[in-house]
Amino acid sequence: MYANFSRLSHFLIVTMVGGLLFPALSSHAAVGVTISPAIITNDFVGKISITVTGLTSGKTIRIEKFPDFNTNGAVNAPENKFLWRSFLVTDGQMPLLGSCTNLNVVGDMDGATNSQLRADLFFPGVDSTLDHFALKYLIRVSDPANTFTAITNSFEVRQKIYPQGVTGKVVASGTGFPLTNALVVVAHLHSSGGYGAVADSGGNFTIYSPAGTYQVIGVYTNTFVSGTVTVSSNVVTSQNFTSTPAPFTISGKVSDISGGAGLPGVVVTSEATNGFSVGFTDTNGNYSLPVNAGVWRLQASQNGAAALGYVGLGDRVSTNVTGNITNLNFQLPKATALVYGQIKDELGNPLLAFDCYAEDAINFLYETAGNSYATNGAYSLGVLAGDWYLQPESDTLAQAGYDAPQGVSVTVSNGQCLRVNFTALRATNHITGFVKDTGNLPIADMKVDAYVTFNGSNYQTGATTDGTGFYSLPVANGNWNVSVDCDNDQGLPSRGYCCVNSQNVNITNGNGVANFTATVSGQLVINTTSPLPTGEVGTFYSIHLDASSCQSLTWSATNPPPGLSLSSSGDLSGFPTTAGSNYFFAQVTDGSQTTNRAFSLIISNAPAAVPDVSLYYVTKLKAFRQTSAASPALDTNNGPYHAFLAIVQSDFDTVPIANVELPGGANKGFPFGNSALALQIHETFSSQASFDSTYTNGDYTFGMACANDGFQFPVLTMPPPTYPNAPRVTNYAAAQSLNPASAFPIYWDAFSGGTTNDSIWLYLLDGNGLQVFSTPYPSTDFAGALKGNATTTTIPGGVLQVGRTYTGILTFFKLTSSDTSSYPGAFGGTFAGAQTSFALTTPSTAPTLGQPVKLSSTQFRFTLSGLVGSNYVIQFSTNLSQTNWATLFTTNAPVSLITILDPAASNNARFYRARLGP
Repeated sequence: MYANFSRLSHFLIVTMVGGLLFPALSSHAAVGVTISPAIITNDFVGKISITVTGLTSGKTIRIEKFPDFNTNGAVNAPENKFLWRSFLVTDGQMPLLGSCTNLNVVGDMDGATNSQLRADLFFPGVDSTLDHFALKYLIRVSDPANTFTAITNSFEVRQKIYPQGVTGKVVASGTGFPLTNALVVVAHLHSSGGYGAVADSGGNFTIYSPAGTYQVIGVYTNTFVSGTVTVSSNVVTSQNFTSTPAPFTISGKVSDISGGAGLPGVVVTSEATNGFSVGFTDTNGNYSLPVNAGVWRLQASQNGAAALGYVGLGDRVSTNVTGNITNLNFQLPKATALVYGQIKDELGNPLLAFDCYAEDAINFLYETAGNSYATNGAYSLGVLAGDWYLQPESDTLAQAGYDAPQGVSVTVSNGQCLRVNFTALRATNHITGFVKDTGNLPIADMKVDAYVTFNGSNYQTGATTDGTGFYSLPVANGNWNVSVDCDNDQGLPSRGYCCVNSQNVNITNGNGVANFTATVSGQLVINTTSPLPTGEVGTFYSIHLDASSCQSLTWSATNPPPGLSLSSSGDLSGFPTTAGSNYFFAQVTDGSQTTNRAFSLIISNAPAAVPDVSLYYVTKLKAFRQTSAASPALDTNNGPYHAFLAIVQSDFDTVPIANVELPGGANKGFPFGNSALALQIHETFSSQASFDSTYTNGDYTFGMACANDGFQFPVLTMPPPTYPNAPRVTNYAAAQSLNPASAFPIYWDAFSGGTTNDSIWLYLLDGNGLQVFSTPYPSTDFAGALKGNATTTTIPGGVLQVGRTYTGILTFFKLTSSDTSSYPGAFGGTFAGAQTSFALTTPSTAPTLGQPVKLSSTQFRFTLSGLVGSNYVIQFSTNLSQTNWATLFTTNAPVSLITILDPAASNNARFYRARLGP
């Protein structure tokens, strides 16, 4: 449908189609090149298509990607030293390995020998960190046989504007001169993720990024910049950096191990205690890195190797630099087999732009890389014949709120394609803590991992400590084992610390904490603090006393509490025999040092036995339905009058048989005790009269045959109920178009007369009637349930899905009578309730255009409305009869409403459309 919005006949068109085509950006002779899209933000997820036309049939061409630091549209020095990507593509040849497509390698994806080719570059590609650098690039297409002159086109990656980042200036050591056009990068050195931008003529830069602690790297000729910066949420940190002189170079070649051919466009990195240096191999595979004196550790990127169809080396190579180092070469084998599949979450949703890897499981010599690509989460890992261990990268999944599945071991043969799918687990909680030394100083940039077995499957997650030593691990429910990296290469020993013991943290719909204290090598410190957790007479007690040392430890104790003993391994355990306060000394030695600490431990008498019933109740409830912001109406489709009678057992089958006698004399039986923890009778009525005649005011006599407490006959007296006001969601309109990726608060009218003795319960059901969210259920968790004076709760981001409708149930429970004496230890109560059901809707990603305004004879403005985080392409045309549309703007929507400006709208007629994609 078309609509006329101005005298210039500007039109807005909304379509939901895939793929897009730019008009040719440049051409030479009969050969033409187009790039689509030509401008993206660095959070874009999709494909970049490079289409080359006018070729001879079956032609092989080379496509190269260079940074355009000075933005002059030509590959100049020193830009020609930064060959970002280089690959050969042949008309009609797809990147097949065996019978499967190697998604990491570029080929002709139009699938035909037709004198043209389409090379699709996934974004982010196999090297996701490199693709996040916001730069202007040059795509150069050339012919190895020199039948046509090389053609160069432009491509640009712009920064996504986060609310935080780092800004500053990079200058040369000694002179203080600005490093003009230096590439400045913030990156996690020991995990995936990084962002980059180019300094201007004054050396000034601004890089936007998620919060975290980063290593700052500057790439410049004959010098390098290195440092650290902590980016805090909602703060753009200002920090300047000075280059380090690099009087020496390390040079060599990255080549094919069989034929010796150089591998172009492969990143070579080198790190030392005082810096980090980066280089790229040229067309012949040669590289050169600026360095200073010291021990440097080099590696040819597994990502760059994978993009060329090769397998990378697993370990870095060390060299002591006292002068120029030459012929430090890397020889890589070409992949001969492929492991492929998809990475999804437990709901079957594809997970995009997550790193994965495979390691040589026998010799630990080789390692290869991959990524889960748009639009279905597919990945590829090129490997060699033999045994491999493969896994999605836990760090990148953790940053997005997922727990990674444990890796799997596979065996492949040459030419084989083996499918292995992975399922990640959505994390709804966090384990947080600090990693510090015994002097309370933070240990920054240190890896922390956690492992769990959930429903028979193993998962893991990881994080890196920030500048304060703080870490946060996203986790699902389960008993997690949390540990700090103890690897000699990058873990605590590499920093001069002893390894620390792992900790178990049990997560049940809440968050957990695990703090770690590392001891400097050569020290001996007892970490366990006093007082110890309380014990009970006659109940087995056990606690492990923890100490830090790099040596084996031996423990002993003086006068431990009666009935307890301390083993040489540090386990204090036994059956306490005497109640009271105990004070004793524990001593530990590591063979060369000895230390001790005084501990206090209270032993109490055993508590009274837990009753078989924790709660029994009678509830009369009215049900309502809300369909607008107005007051709810009685829900005649479901009741609307409900009676609930329940017995909540302390454990399964502690009340095998039970019934209740109503005030009118009728008897009703409860379900058997082995059927559920909460045994419930539920009846609905269509009229108030029939409701009240069956469930009258008066005495409700419960009869319970309890496993341990014998027969119990408590009586609850139901007074004439005064029902709560019907719950009304006050932000109902917002709930009909909520963004599922963000936390969404739900507000409601106050519970009239509601107190902390009353309770509120909200839960959400999906279209299949399955519960996807709930506040604590008052019947089994009254202490954690929302109290009667609450007016809001929040649905966490990631709980709901795009394009779905959910049903919310909001209930007010008013306590009308209680009894704590008829059945000692159990709580009995009568309640009057009111509940309201309402809809919550998450929008689809379909975009809409609106609010057109003609600003001048050449400027036209309108808005794009869509879902935050979705990719959209805005296109225009001057003639609706034409099939080609030009791209005006490509974005990953940072907000739900974006203002679009067309600065060249000088035509008499101009039409616009928004497309989801690419």
